[in-house]
Amino acid sequence: VLSSPIRFKVRDILADGPQAAVIMDGETTTKDGQPFHNRYCWIVHIAPNDKIARVDAFLDTQVIADLFAGAGAGR
Repeated sequence: VLSSPIRFKVRDILADGPQAAVIMDGETTTKDGQPFHNRYCWIVHIAPNDKIARVDAFLDTQVIADLFAGAGAGR
């Protein structure tokens, strides 16, 4: 469906203690040459050993549904 991996651009990072929210835009092109855009928010949870313990990812799922349905290439 996508011609190459999504390129992420970090828009903002908000950190508080062992959690951080990373807000990003993602862009690539589809295999038929259309632009693909989506917005992402990753909540990163850091363990006491300072390693990433978990990432909760949020994105516009309608953009993904449209992509797989052939209804659009993202907003």
